[in-house]
Amino acid sequence: MPAIPLHILRQRLQELLPLFEDAPRFKRGLKHLLDQYADQSYRPGETVPLAKASERLLLPPVVIYEIEATLQALASQYPESALNLASLLWEEGTSLFGHLAATLISAIPVTGENLSIIQEHLTQWVRGIENSSLTAILVLATEGIKREAWDSWLNLIQGWLFSDSSNAQKVALKALHNLVDDPTFDNLPLIFDWLTTWLQENFSSTLPQEAFDLLQALAGRSPAETTYFLRQLMRLLSPPHARRLIRSVLPLLPEDYRQRLQTALRQFLLPQKQPPPSSQPLV
Repeated sequence: MPAIPLHILRQRLQELLPLFEDAPRFKRGLKHLLDQYADQSYRPGETVPLAKASERLLLPPVVIYEIEATLQALASQYPESALNLASLLWEEGTSLFGHLAATLISAIPVTGENLSIIQEHLTQWVRGIENSSLTAILVLATEGIKREAWDSWLNLIQGWLFSDSSNAQKVALKALHNLVDDPTFDNLPLIFDWLTTWLQENFSSTLPQEAFDLLQALAGRSPAETTYFLRQLMRLLSPPHARRLIRSVLPLLPEDYRQRLQTALRQFLLPQKQPPPSSQPLV
């Protein structure tokens, strides 16, 4: 695709600005703009179903970047209109429009009444996810709350983790994974505590991949704490469940921690010895 003239792209975005408070018209204009810059020659390979192909591959990164910057600036000035537009974009159910909706939500100032409204929007979105690619996008949508209202963000993620919605649980696990990857976050015991309770409540069913990803991230971040955590789980979970979790993490641990955990696992899985029969004669 030829180079994108930035001045023309920015001019077209400027032409959309007066429509921002009219969400349906702005959305139509935005879709038209995206169509203009999409690479119509792109076709996903036969092994990649069209529904799973990211629409963002169809657009030059500079186009996405400029649209994001414009939406963020508008959301900071017009939070109510940003919420309305975000809802319309999210209804499209695709990764591209979901990403743009998340960009809007995360840029809305988290002040007063805005906080509860944003939380309500996000919870509705989380429970209604039909496209698995939107899980990570929903984590992005919480970044504004995480940045400006840390305690509220923690409460939101905790509520999702312990809700009865499997979709909400997956988003919460992904959010915690991102938190573990943040080197400035050092309260790992909080995550271990939540994960312990969550595993006890949910290991009767098939665990989502997000749970294993989080555990592996913890192993990479703190092998010692993760090893201790897994040894504690041996007392709380059934042997097959404990074995499955531990084996998913073992390859990521340093050799000394791996050997200790393997030894503990072998001892844990040994059948309990029965007391010898009494040698007293029967009366």
